[in-house]
Amino acid sequence: MHSSSRGGDRAIADRAYPAFFIAGVTYRGGDRAQKDRGIAGPYTGGGAAGSTGLVVATDDFNRANGFLGANWQDSIPACDTFLTIQSNQVGPMADAGHALAYWKANSFNDNQWSQITLKNQIGAWTGVILRAEAGPVDRFYLGFVFTPTYYRIYNRWDGVFNSLATGNSVTWSVGDILKLDITGSVAPATIRMYRNGTQVLSYTIPSGTVKTGGAPGIGAFQPAGTALRLDDWSGGNL
Repeated sequence: MHSSSRGGDRAIADRAYPAFFIAGVTYRGGDRAQKDRGIAGPYTGGGAAGSTGLVVATDDFNRANGFLGANWQDSIPACDTFLTIQSNQVGPMADAGHALAYWKANSFNDNQWSQITLKNQIGAWTGVILRAEAGPVDRFYLGFVFTPTYYRIYNRWDGVFNSLATGNSVTWSVGDILKLDITGSVAPATIRMYRNGTQVLSYTIPSGTVKTGGAPGIGAFQPAGTALRLDDWSGGNL
């Protein structure tokens, strides 16, 4: 169930939010109003926790319960269930299934980043994805927290999840910000994980094929009874 804006919504938004100017482009007030609701079209400029790049898109999920909306692609080959908005946060619709989605409303460079705030509890697993795209391509990179002291960098490659790096030197807590970024379009390419802006794990792809293109997003696997939640996503280019 994807939402769309009517012309009247745009008019109301334009009156409530005056036009503004970023990076040489003037945006109508309605663009700003949509961005502030987290279901925006283009939003560029600014920084992010642990990021040296630019924000391309943000979503605070502060809207009615249901599917993520038209700016997200939530049906990719790796999905067993969907991510849905639940009380202004996001989490899997069903237990015991991979739930993933990437932001499709903007274009991203190969060098990109994705970050999310961990909410409710730390469980197996909550994370972010990079360079994801719709089928039939079934390849992307993934960083996630599995337990408070166990976190991983994976890839998804032609139907298989593969462990690339694991860490256990820091303790994650509810409210922490998880971020993953990647640089390089050919090997060696490097993936880095951050906790609250501090790098805690990395992996360099030494040789072979590097997945390029695609977009950043989010993911989770929810064991029965855990009700995992995420909030305040953003993604951008390095």
